[in-house]
Amino acid sequence: MGGPADRWREAWQRHETLYTTVGVVAFCVLIWIWRRPGQLIHPYVWDEEVTILRHYMSGGFMGALRPVEGYLILPPAFLFAVAAKISIVQLPWLTYTFALLVFVATILMIVVPDSRWGDLKMRAAMAATAALVPTNPEVFGVLLYSFWWATLWPLIILGWRRSLWALRAPLLAIAALSSPAGGSIFFVYAISYWRSRRIQDAIGAAILLSGFVVESVLTLTSSRANSISSNATPGRVIQQIARTAGYFETNWLSVGHPDHGFAAFVGLLFILFLLAAAISLAFHWKRDDVLLMSLGALAFTVITALPVPLESDPVTNGPRYYFLPFLTFGWVLLLILRDAPVRRLVLAAAVLLGVSFLNLATTFSRQPQQTRAHLSWKHELEACGHQPAGLVQLPIYLDGSYTFWSIGLAPGECRDWLR
Repeated sequence: MGGPADRWREAWQRHETLYTTVGVVAFCVLIWIWRRPGQLIHPYVWDEEVTILRHYMSGGFMGALRPVEGYLILPPAFLFAVAAKISIVQLPWLTYTFALLVFVATILMIVVPDSRWGDLKMRAAMAATAALVPTNPEVFGVLLYSFWWATLWPLIILGWRRSLWALRAPLLAIAALSSPAGGSIFFVYAISYWRSRRIQDAIGAAILLSGFVVESVLTLTSSRANSISSNATPGRVIQQIARTAGYFETNWLSVGHPDHGFAAFVGLLFILFLLAAAISLAFHWKRDDVLLMSLGALAFTVITALPVPLESDPVTNGPRYYFLPFLTFGWVLLLILRDAPVRRLVLAAAVLLGVSFLNLATTFSRQPQQTRAHLSWKHELEACGHQPAGLVQLPIYLDGSYTFWSIGLAPGECRDWLR
């Protein structure tokens, strides 16, 4: 009869997936909270959440699903409407909870299903890399930005070995209607089908393409289209793509005073490295995973370079535009570490991944000026309800500082919500 150590080992082997999943989720949630604790301590209404609230007030539940800033953002719009239906007074707490649920769902999609992306340890590493993405954690803790997490779902699902249609099809559809970037991964699915002839990849490509067409039409026919077209000239977009890749490796060197030329130079070399490694592994060693993930990362890099090329950075100005490229660059490097048969290639990927995490020294937390405002949504509604008449302008967080947007509410509306 074995001793306690043997029995513990047998129990671990029987339940390894469960124990690992619980541990990974707990670790990732801890990091998620730690990187933006203000959202737990002082939750509030942020940015275009006010647009969704206006849509909800004018059109009810279905009205809340209307496009925001030119395209559909299905997960946050739907969940915001659910939260508003439950209690507008408790809106910040409910939206924070829903944002956390979207994050946990994403981690579970990475870790639980058997995947071409790797074994359980590899999938755990991918989940940890997602929680430690080296950008300002703007997309953490705010329901509005949960569509950035949903945009990752197509790349995650592409790795699933089993069909799991009850999950695969609806999750792909939701991701495709979360942002134009979500549907843009359709071509990666098409290439995967060409290489492996898996029917689920062909169907996935069709679902994503349908969503991409819808999102593109909405964006191109919106008022935002003129702003994008005037800024997103080919030269600016190409420079931004190179800068994005360069910032992944160098932003920690020169925060506040970046050398844009150096960042673009490093970025070009980094992209060439990823492409060379991906092509070599796919056509010489018959391993497609790095190629597929690299193409997904490049698609995200191009899409996120379009809105504000040469105006954003990963620390203070629009860091959300670096979230998808930085996260998937990390996944590509992990896959190279897993697949590369050449020691020098493994070493290069390990160094590049390690250097990228140095960015956490300046991006682990929000900047001090973005964590100063500690408003209470309930208190603001109560103050609104005490006014005799007219419209009361309730402040809405723009970046967490004392610079606000606002929404005009009648005192009667505030009193009704407070009952």
